[in-house]
Amino acid sequence: QKKCLGKMEEVAKGGRTVLFVSHNMQSISALTERALLLDQGRIVAQGATSEVITHYLERKGHTASAYAAPPSEEHPNITHVEVVTSEPAQMQVCREKIEFRFELWTPRPVRGASFSFNVVDAQMQRIVHLWTFDSEMPMCRTRGRYTLVCAIPVCRLYMGRYTLTAYFSEPPGGEVFEVLESICPFEVVMYGMHREFPWRPGTCTYLEDGQWSIGKSSES
Repeated sequence: QKKCLGKMEEVAKGGRTVLFVSHNMQSISALTERALLLDQGRIVAQGATSEVITHYLERKGHTASAYAAPPSEEHPNITHVEVVTSEPAQMQVCREKIEFRFELWTPRPVRGASFSFNVVDAQMQRIVHLWTFDSEMPMCRTRGRYTLVCAIPVCRLYMGRYTLTAYFSEPPGGEVFEVLESICPFEVVMYGMHREFPWRPGTCTYLEDGQWSIGKSSES
């Protein structure tokens, strides 16, 4: 795959047109400047790649700020997901606190309930993975609703758009109750964070604090 993508990039730089068809947002964003979005043979969007990727993700995923579903009497399920951002309108300032809230329902006792979620970027890359298990914090051992809150005191995600993917299951090898993809979109912004060079989209996906020191050697 790496050789194939490299060859296409080489051909494109030589002045020839390459038509690249894929669902891999990372490859599309790296190899193309313009894109077409097709739906059952019809063009539904065209233009700059970044704009078409955003349009694709909006059509593919849930656009509501929170996810909600009724409890099932047939199997355990996820009934509510919400991202509590530092600012209104699902805006999260980098390095501010962020919370992820989930509500699980089970109509019966679950053996070793396992819950995890990913924070996914606009290219469908999993950036953060967090989890909790019944063996660590008891849950779903009797019928009822369970509220799970995961707080991150300092959100280090870089500026950009993100969604969640959530997983609810038994331990590995057991039953998978539910997987939710592309839910609860939110955006990370750099409000109030000033530096000499402007913040630019796509520079990185994770911003760490580093402690610098500078020393001067002798001139001789």
